[in-house]
Amino acid sequence: MLLECFVISCIYGLTPLIQKHLTQFIKIESMIIIFGLYYFIFTLFLLTFYHSRFSRDIVVLNSNPHLYIVIFVVTFFIFMVADYLYLRVIKNNHTFLGVGMTSIYPIITMLAGYVFLNEPFSYTHLAGLFVIVLGVVLLAHG
Repeated sequence: MLLECFVISCIYGLTPLIQKHLTQFIKIESMIIIFGLYYFIFTLFLLTFYHSRFSRDIVVLNSNPHLYIVIFVVTFFIFMVADYLYLRVIKNNHTFLGVGMTSIYPIITMLAGYVFLNEPFSYTHLAGLFVIVLGVVLLAHG
């Protein structure tokens, strides 16, 4: 798990720099369209290898039609709203500051997990969240 988390951190750490570089040449709206096309192409590629699993998941989705709405809403807010606003933030600010300021999302995740999924949290978790907030405050005023 640590290796995977490190790789993810490296990817997430370098991606904003690449995205900010791209915003110097391409409008944000065009970037979202291009990213969407590449996601679609990559999805078709994955579908060729995982079509049997995908077929089983379609059966599950069809038996729970509300899940289509959930997927649509999540996709819309992640891909359209959050990505658009995120690209605007990193285009118009220092990349590390924009990324740092948006990194308070674990607080929202923890609270939503507690409310909607009954996930427990401890004082240690609260202390970690406090450190995250403190780091964001220090970045904003540094």
